[in-house]
Amino acid sequence: MFGKLALDRLVWVTVCMLWVSPLMADPGDSFSFVVIADPHVRASHYTQNKRRLEQCVDWVNAHQQWADIRLVFVAGDIGWDTHEGGLIIEEARDILDGLDVPYVPIIGDDDVRFGRDGYDFTQTFEPVYQRLAELADDPASGFSNFRKAPVRVATPDGYGYFHNFAFEYNGVQFVCPDWCSRDGSTSILGTRDDDGDLHDFAGGTWPWFTRTLADCPKDKRENIVIMAHNPMLTLKGSWLASIAAGALAFDHVEFAKLSAFLGNPAYGFADHIHAAYSGHLHFRAYVPQNADPGRIELPNWLAVMIAEKIGRNVFVPLPGYDLYSVQATHFPDPPFGPPTHPQDEVQVELVTVTEGADAFSYVSVPILVPWFAWNVPAPALGGPTRTAKGQPFSAALLMAAGLCLAVWQRTGSGAFWGAPSVRGR
Repeated sequence: MFGKLALDRLVWVTVCMLWVSPLMADPGDSFSFVVIADPHVRASHYTQNKRRLEQCVDWVNAHQQWADIRLVFVAGDIGWDTHEGGLIIEEARDILDGLDVPYVPIIGDDDVRFGRDGYDFTQTFEPVYQRLAELADDPASGFSNFRKAPVRVATPDGYGYFHNFAFEYNGVQFVCPDWCSRDGSTSILGTRDDDGDLHDFAGGTWPWFTRTLADCPKDKRENIVIMAHNPMLTLKGSWLASIAAGALAFDHVEFAKLSAFLGNPAYGFADHIHAAYSGHLHFRAYVPQNADPGRIELPNWLAVMIAEKIGRNVFVPLPGYDLYSVQATHFPDPPFGPPTHPQDEVQVELVTVTEGADAFSYVSVPILVPWFAWNVPAPALGGPTRTAKGQPFSAALLMAAGLCLAVWQRTGSGAFWGAPSVRGR
């Protein structure tokens, strides 16, 4: 849904298209992946979320060749709600199966909460993981070394279904840990189901994560990307940490353990981990590894609240990696509705990876996907991408829109839109 402000920005975008094009040059040495976060596909009474996910799939398929998109990550909370005793996640899978490129499902806290502790997620997406493993056996696919930890794991409280896996694509090591809490107790902001949890027990995420990172090839700098639902961060101060441990990420104790491992110079992870991508927060954010308040990117409403109420210096520095939180694609619930709120706009994250002689570099950009007004039926998959008024947008214009609007944020003109973050050494 495009208002006057968005249309004004698109006018500005057309001026920048020639400036943007070099970023996508030399496709022989680069590829792109897309991150979709928190689709929250729900029962039939809430069909907007399905339509928004269809729009994301449509956009990827329409721009696959132009942007050289090779794979898509779905960063958790794929399903939401129960229906006749089962999670509404099969419908999300059916939509995602319409992608023309392989996709990688990441388990989210709601996939655990509403999916019988991850059992439904396991039943739904195990065939997808099997396809990824088969691709890794094909040298022509770009995939290799797909490995997945045992799913059904004995926990201190019984058994759980965990999804920890990793693979290589064109030299980049993708490590995908399951940080989702299985703790249903309460905290200052609700249940502990929203927490990040290291799962430090035999067969749990933490021993798998430390072993997998240690075993990752490290032949080039910036060659590791971590992809999870829960963001790998925490906040300063005991009060803020209690908030983080009720809605955001890790508490101080577990984050200290994470930092001690990743920040240990003996392992050299800081030279090899590019970034940790996540969903869960429902807004787009960028936190550099040194948590410099001047470089942190947050949506305007949150940035203003933090600046006025708390102060911007609230994030504990990250141990050698940048963090990207990808905006949720789902239709906003109150208090973030009705659809006139900026969060009504659908975003995905486009990440372009370029391999250099001794290091990989990355350009990470939030892309605005054309969306229809909430009461307008979505088009069939595979049709042209259009705005609510029915005007088609070319692939070049859409990509330039996302890139240039993001660059505009760097100039201070469009704080909500986020900024392209470029990293490589």
